[in-house]
Order: sequence, then C-alpha cells, then structure tokens
Amino acid sequence: MSCIKMNVFIGLSIMVFGSLLVYTFITTLLGIVVVIIAVSAKNQRLGDIIAGTVVVNTKTKLSLNNTVFM
Repeated sequence: MSCIKMNVFIGLSIMVFGSLLVYTFITTLLGIVVVIIAVSAKNQRLGDIIAGTVVVNTKTKLSLNNTVFM
C-alpha cells in the first residue's frame, strides 16, 4: 500500500514540476517578445520585424461632437 502512495506522490511531483517548467518557459518567451516590441523603433511585433512589415493604424479618433446625438 505504501508503494502505491509513493508512486502517486512521485507522479504528482513530476506533473507539478513539468507544469512549472512549461509556465516558466512561456512567461520567459512572452517577456522577451514584450522587450523586443518595446525596444523596436516603430513598436513592431516580432513577426513584423522578421517579415519587414509595418502595421498601419487606420482608425480615426472620434469625439462626442462627431456623433449624431449632438
């Protein structure tokens, strides 16, 4: 009986360690990407930098005076 409990404990420990390892890996990659975006001259995403493209924002800023209700 104690052997089964020990195997369950070891299995759970491996799952927790693996989950923490994956979490650390993903957050590290996201942190690197955020730093790259912040440092780039045009605030480009990583894919845009690699592809040599730029995202153009075409949204116009409207105020309350531009609405039909005024």
